[in-house]
Amino acid sequence: MAEIRFGLIGVNGIGRTHRRALENMEGAKIAAVCDIVEEWAKEAGEQYECPWFVDYHDLVARDDIDIVSVLTPHYLHAPMAIAAAENGKNVFVEKPLCISVSEADAMIEAAQKNNVKLGVCHQQRSSRQFRLLKKMIDAGEIGTLWRVVMISCGVRTQAYYGTGEWRGTWSLEGGGVLINQHVHDVDTLQHLVGKPSLVAGNIQTLTHDIAVEDLATAFIHFENGVDGLFQTSNIDGATFNGIQVAGNKGILVSGQGLRIGRPEMPSDQFARENPEKFGKMETTWEDLEPEEGPSGHPAMIQDMIDAVVNDGQPEVHGEEARTAIELLNAMILSAKRQKMVPVPVDRAEYDELLAELRADEQ
Repeated sequence: MAEIRFGLIGVNGIGRTHRRALENMEGAKIAAVCDIVEEWAKEAGEQYECPWFVDYHDLVARDDIDIVSVLTPHYLHAPMAIAAAENGKNVFVEKPLCISVSEADAMIEAAQKNNVKLGVCHQQRSSRQFRLLKKMIDAGEIGTLWRVVMISCGVRTQAYYGTGEWRGTWSLEGGGVLINQHVHDVDTLQHLVGKPSLVAGNIQTLTHDIAVEDLATAFIHFENGVDGLFQTSNIDGATFNGIQVAGNKGILVSGQGLRIGRPEMPSDQFARENPEKFGKMETTWEDLEPEEGPSGHPAMIQDMIDAVVNDGQPEVHGEEARTAIELLNAMILSAKRQKMVPVPVDRAEYDELLAELRADEQ
């Protein structure tokens, strides 16, 4: 099999993570690099003995590239991905896919029109724990899903926001903790449970001198009838990440480890048939150990390579990644307009809101 040739746009920051993964990946090579900082582009070009550029248009126009990896701040994802697709290149985009659902639509349309793959690096999908959660849910281990609670909280300092002028702004970042630090969790939530249909959200800025949110909370109703609660922040001194998915035949809990609780009978049956006023159902708990397997960026990059080689779809393709953007856009729109927001999100309404938020920063 011929090597799959990658062109990297953005070689510093997360670009270095992709570089390290590709250095050790059989069947792949870095064929060209680009960065707006000439020093970084030149250094990477010399390291990999490949052409280097400061203008991404020059990279995507080359004929010796199979996949363009877009590894820049996400306000640049849409124009760069569209340019790559229009030049007939498969596109692999770092998270998040983009800022708004209208941008996502344009990226997906460009990929489809030019018959190329569009993949997104939501590497949390590849974690052993979440793969096991997904497998057990899909296998019906906890029965019919009823509810889900997900909490993903960590911390970022004000100094973090000082590392780039685009951070903490509606104009460029297009949101805060939802779209940047914990968009992986937004993606994982919908991947495990299903597509959202109705959202009520609230966002706040509590500890940082930024325009965007550092705390977000949402109620989410999913198409399959599941009700969910989601909260994320980057204001917590102690990091906590956990999810609880409950069905009529059991409950899956992850946080510090992963375990499953299995009641003695389906809870809906117990509620209907137990003659006692306050019945108590015995539940058996079991610790679960995920299987070993590839994970992280190498797993997602390999998946993208396999999709190109085998003419398949990446695990997180454009339409799949758009759902996370849909969900977080709905949370922000709900919070700012003080109303329940149906999904799909009204594209024009969200673009109008984003324009207002950006204008207020001027």
